[in-house]
Amino acid sequence: MSVGLFQKKWFAHVVIWLSYFFLLVWLYSDVLGFFGAFKRSFLITVLHVGVFYLNLQVLLPYVLEKKMGLFYYLIVINIVLMVVFLFRFVDDLFFFSDIRSKIFFKGYEDLPFELKENIANWRKNNPARPNQKIINIRSLTHGFTVVMILLISTLYRNRVVKKEKEAEASVLKNQMLEAESKILKWQINPHFLFNTLNNIYALTQMKSDRAPDAIHRLSEMLRYVIYDCNEKFVSLKHELNYIKGYIALQLLKDDKISNVHYKFHDIDVKLKIAPMLLIPFIENSFKHSKIEDLQNGWIDIKLKTVGNQLQLMVNNSIPEIEPAKDNQGGIGLENVKRRLELTYTNKYDLTINRTISEYSIKLSVNL
Repeated sequence: MSVGLFQKKWFAHVVIWLSYFFLLVWLYSDVLGFFGAFKRSFLITVLHVGVFYLNLQVLLPYVLEKKMGLFYYLIVINIVLMVVFLFRFVDDLFFFSDIRSKIFFKGYEDLPFELKENIANWRKNNPARPNQKIINIRSLTHGFTVVMILLISTLYRNRVVKKEKEAEASVLKNQMLEAESKILKWQINPHFLFNTLNNIYALTQMKSDRAPDAIHRLSEMLRYVIYDCNEKFVSLKHELNYIKGYIALQLLKDDKISNVHYKFHDIDVKLKIAPMLLIPFIENSFKHSKIEDLQNGWIDIKLKTVGNQLQLMVNNSIPEIEPAKDNQGGIGLENVKRRLELTYTNKYDLTINRTISEYSIKLSVNL
């Protein structure tokens, strides 16, 4: 792992180990006195800290997690035995030799009354080899404590590693969703672009005055798609301008088209929206309504905002014989549904209805 498990929360580790140290000082102070308890507690804490982080940072990641379980347990057994032996040696040499001589050779006049009384009762109940028994008890205690330290460090690593893996998985998932969203966003309908260029070409051939305006609108739309849409959210004003440009270019097909109605009102243009989110619904209506049929084809588009909520309603006719589907691809409704799920989870409502002669969508998005 690139970052140590305890580096980010070093202060909490320091507080816990200091608390452990002073607890030991308090426990040993009655027997060893303050300075003796301080020295012995310091030795125990240092050894336990070493065992804890040796297991945490070395043995677990580089031995056990590398599928060397038997080697790991052999090392652990040796660590426990070494610590027990070291404690016995140090205790006998520096700490308990004087007290043990007082206890077992009846020279304990300087000990506190309560301690002498407890020692007397203990000697009465344990007459055989008391010296060896107390040594064995201390050895078992030291061994058990080291095992508990190893267990705690193992549980701690498992917990932290699990959290880090969950965090990494969450980051990876977000990156994948963002990448997917970008891919969906950039799936511009090439059929629209080719048709628009053909329409503009026809206007230039006829030397129409509308040709320069059409070229300008198309260039603005492409600039918006290529540059502005790199952001996760854009101004609703820019998205609205793109939609207006799209509709205007679609109406280049025929000067007589009067069956396309759109109304954009009460719109808070300061709101932000995911780019290219609304255009698939507009595109779909033009693709399937056959507006060239001035008698039967029609499109009705309404867009407004209420507070932070955007409301879009698109209705269009369905001809008796639908136009052939565009094999070139396009954004498509499935695409925009997926983008809504990724960007506005639980913040949108989409209703799609279809009858024999009419197709309608109603979208509400909390921006």
